Order: sequence, then C-alpha cells, then structure tokens
Amino acid sequence: QIRNLLSGIQEFSDARTGLPLILAGEEAGGETRSPLANFLGFAVAQSPAELAQSGDTAPVKEAYSKIATYMDDYGFNLNLGINADIARGNDAIYELGTFGADAATVEEMLCTAVEEHTAKQMDSVLKYFPAKHAADLTKDVIEENCLPVYRAGIGAGADYIMLTNSTCAGLTGTDTLPCCLSEEAVEYI
Repeated sequence: QIRNLLSGIQEFSDARTGLPLILAGEEAGGETRSPLANFLGFAVAQSPAELAQSGDTAPVKEAYSKIATYMDDYGFNLNLGINADIARGNDAIYELGTFGADAATVEEMLCTAVEEHTAKQMDSVLKYFPAKHAADLTKDVIEENCLPVYRAGIGAGADYIMLTNSTCAGLTGTDTLPCCLSEEAVEYI
C-alpha cells in the first residue's frame, strides 16, 4: 500500500506540475528510529551509536545502503534520519541516534552514511543544526565542534540541513526563539 500510495502521489504531481515531490521518511537504524523497517517487518539496522562503536565505517556503509535501498523501493526520495549531532552526555536515549561523542568519528560515519545515500540516489538531511540540545552552546563551540561536521556532510553530498527546534542564544542572541524560526540561525548556516 505504501508503494502504491507514494507512486500515485508522485504521478499526480508529475501530471499536474511536471515536478517531483519530496517524499521523506526518517530511517536511522535502531528500534525507535526505523519506523518503516519496523512497520514492514524488515531487519532493523543497529542504532547509529552501535554502528559507529567499533570506529569502522563498514557497518555504517552497509546499514545506510540498505536503508536507502528499501526507502527508494517504497517510493521515498529523502531520508530525514542522518544525525550530525555530537553526543554530549545529556540525553542517553537520544544519543543512541548519534554516531558518538567524538567529532572526528561523527564526521567520518556521517560522511559514509551520506555517501551511501547519494550512491543510491537517496537525498539526505543532516539534523539538527547546531544540536538537538543547543541551549547551552556558545558560538565558539558551534564553530569549533558542530559546524565542521555539517560542512563535511555537505561536502559528502548532503542535500539539506534541518535546524533544531531548540533555542540557542549563543547563535541567535535570544533564548526565546528556536533556531528553526530564527533568521540569524538560517543565515548563519
């Protein structure tokens, strides 16, 4: 049903506008971050943290190749599930969805995931700039730790960047407006 639904929507868009729609899903690996795989009964990839634990990119390459393949097979063309955050020890459950606490490791694993998606013609979103829990980040920390990872992901072929819905006064100058709604954050990235 999913395949037929998305195919029909794509055909309708093409007939009406001549343009393809962006049909996105969020598949990252791990039991709680693989809704399509869980729903369809596919083997779920390990979480990003588990994939990156050995420091070897091979498990990431294999997992994100499979994710891109089954998403494409069902009609999706964008994965919202590639997390560029660096784990900072403030949310253990969330951090299972990251590639770890070391910026160099996160960068290497992230680039591998993006490259696998690009090779399979699956667009990629890097999330959540500057970080999911960004309230306490300073601009210096963002520029030294967060931004290089995002730049590497863009260089590897990422198509989009998702801004966090957290506030980050160090970037936006206010603790009342989330980055995703901040002109300063949008212009910065």
